[in-house]
This record gives sequence, C-alpha cells and structure tokens, in this order.
Amino acid sequence: MSIHAARAALTRFRAGREPTAPSPGLAPKTVRNVHRLLHRAFGDAVTWQYLAQNPADHARLPRQGRSRPTHPQPWTIDELSAWLRVAASDRFAAIWMVAATTGIRRSELAGVAREDLDLDQGTLRVAATRIVVDGRTIDSDGKTDSGVRTLSLDPGNVELLRRYLAVLDEEREAFGSGYLGGHDKLMRYEDGRPVHADSITRRFRMGHANMNVTFQIYGHRSTGRDREAADLVGGLIHRETGLIGPP
Repeated sequence: MSIHAARAALTRFRAGREPTAPSPGLAPKTVRNVHRLLHRAFGDAVTWQYLAQNPADHARLPRQGRSRPTHPQPWTIDELSAWLRVAASDRFAAIWMVAATTGIRRSELAGVAREDLDLDQGTLRVAATRIVVDGRTIDSDGKTDSGVRTLSLDPGNVELLRRYLAVLDEEREAFGSGYLGGHDKLMRYEDGRPVHADSITRRFRMGHANMNVTFQIYGHRSTGRDREAADLVGGLIHRETGLIGPP
C-alpha cells in the first residue's frame, strides 16, 4: 500500500466510512452447477457445429469441501415429556407411549396385533409389520429371526394399554355390524379401520430416528434382560409427564 492510499484510507475512516470486505464470490457448489449448465450448452453448440470444441472442457473448477453428515439427536427427557403431554390428548396416546419407551419402528407399530399383547405378563411381541408399497399399506411377516422379539412393558404402559383396549371394546360394541373389524391390529380408528402406516408419521411426525429416545431396549431379545431397563425408563417418563400415577 502506498502512502497516498494509506492517507486516503485514514481520511475515509475518520469520516466514518468503514471499509467493506471484498465479496468471497460464488460458493464452489454454485460455480460447479453453473459450469455443468454451460458445459451442456456448449456441448449442444458443438453438436450443431456452431463451435469446433467445447470451451468448458478444460475449465478449472473450485474444490468442494466434503459435507459432514448430520446425525439426528435423540430427544432429551424434557423434550420427550413435552411431546407426550400433547400426545396424551390423542386417540393413540397409549401407542405413542409404547413407541417412546421401547423404540419400536413405525412399520412394527402399525403391524402390532392385539394378540401380541400380554398385559398380565407385561410384554409385547413384535413380529408382523405393515409397510407402504406404491402408497398402499400391506401386511408383511418377512421379519428375520433377529427382528422377531418380545419387549417388556413397564407398569405405566400396561395401565395405559388396558384403558386403550377398553375403549376399543366399547367402540366395537357401539358400531355393531358397521364395525370394520376384519383384522386384529392394535392401531385402528373408531370404526375399526386399520391405520395407514403413513398416517402414523403424519399424525405426530414421528420419525424413527427422533423416537429412538430410550436406551434402545428393543435391541435386547431377552425379555428378562430388558425388564429392568423398561421399568426404569418407563417410570422416569411417566413421572416426568404425570400422565398416570406412579407404577
């Protein structure tokens, strides 16, 4: 910098005119996208014999840094409690609690049948699933041996599920012959219709990654091994949410 440039800069500074940083230019990704567009256009020009060669062939493109993959973070107990307090007013409050305390997947949640519950023993057998194919929900029993498992349910979950089953029985009786109960799925509407798997996500945006808020209890195939964890996690959630009395 010359003495004259320095004096001019000092004058501008005293006058309150702060220097502006030079523009960093376009992002590398933007430059590469523009180059791709121009390369294609020039390629057409070569094909049509307007140009002898593609001038974008030898362009030096900026390096594009590798983007770090983002990993969904599990909810904290406060975030989960806030969500479940809202979910408590929903028809499927008991089902959401099962999802929160066991980490069960969406397809498994949609596929659980009433016969899979043993509330006296406090267990839930996960075997069948309901998956979406071409927009339609279909039943699938193609689980591997490692996918079929029995989950322990804490006393709070058992109480909520008993209430939910009682509601299902009342609805079946109220609808009578109009009840669409040609299945035994646990997730069903008031008239007996089974819930579409996509509706589960839309109802509370309940992605599996976000709902994996427990200690991945479902990873243990032995019911005896996960009983203590289920009671611990379930008891903590029930106390925080205040949805039911202490187990």
